Amino acid sequence: MNELLPHQKTALEFITSRLENNINVLLADSAGTGKSLPALLAARKFTPTGKICLWVTLASLKLQLENEVIKFNIPFKPLVLSGTKAKRKTALSAFKGDLLVINYEQIMLHPKEFSEMPISVIVADECIRLGNMKNKSYKYLTSIANITKAKKITLSGSPIVNLPLEAFSLFEYLNKGCLGNYWSFVSTYFAPSMWAKAGFVRTSKLPELASRLQPYYLRREREVLLPELPDLIEQDLPVELTPEEDKFYKMIRSELLLEMKAAEIDNIDNPIGMQNGIVKFMRLRQYLVHPGLLGSAHQKFSKLEALKELLESWDIK
Repeated sequence: MNELLPHQKTALEFITSRLENNINVLLADSAGTGKSLPALLAARKFTPTGKICLWVTLASLKLQLENEVIKFNIPFKPLVLSGTKAKRKTALSAFKGDLLVINYEQIMLHPKEFSEMPISVIVADECIRLGNMKNKSYKYLTSIANITKAKKITLSGSPIVNLPLEAFSLFEYLNKGCLGNYWSFVSTYFAPSMWAKAGFVRTSKLPELASRLQPYYLRREREVLLPELPDLIEQDLPVELTPEEDKFYKMIRSELLLEMKAAEIDNIDNPIGMQNGIVKFMRLRQYLVHPGLLGSAHQKFSKLEALKELLESWDIK
């Protein structure tokens, strides 16, 4: 296994020391600092023989997690759950490994199967998805954790971005009751308002909230952890559409304008028309990303070809 960087060693020590004392944790270091590796190692430590680590992430990141297990030679036997419902059920019934990788939507599709598994650790990556207690995925994952009595690790490169209620939801999932009950939390950190159930945030109270959360999470900025990395470099690369692409783009645009006019998109009292307009513009944007998103049969697209040429010019090995 590759050697851990100093900040990853600190993260591993933080996670393991808390879990040993039955405190579930959030690792919230900035994106791109390598949070998965210490989380995998900690999960491995707390997944004894005969037990399972359930790793929940976004659908687009499942295979990436499996690749990290292989790349860093983590002694896990992973299964990435995918395919039709019938295939997933067959895979679950035949599963003999110790790392099950799923996406958040699958929590709701197989709650019974997961609840009956000998799960010892649940890792929730991109845990901003647990910022709303009303979400079905939140309720199902909480139920599975309670039934299995699993230790819980959460990962997020994006800390709480909206209301403090996101913090309450996430840390209530991690360590139930650590912030008191819902109504005491609301009365402490929100001022009454006739326009919102929770009211306005008491900003003067936020430092106190941060102090209460301190034992449960670790957050470090990328610039501090990896100072040797360069700043983000943005490069604009103008791409000219081919005549065929330009013709197809103008055809879609004309169709959308006609549909929007028929739906009276300029009538602000017509919410359906407004929603349709947003959908139309999204379709146009999808075409500019890649026509395949709209089912186009184009074999090549200028934007993708330009990207390939740019990558080749960098001579990446």
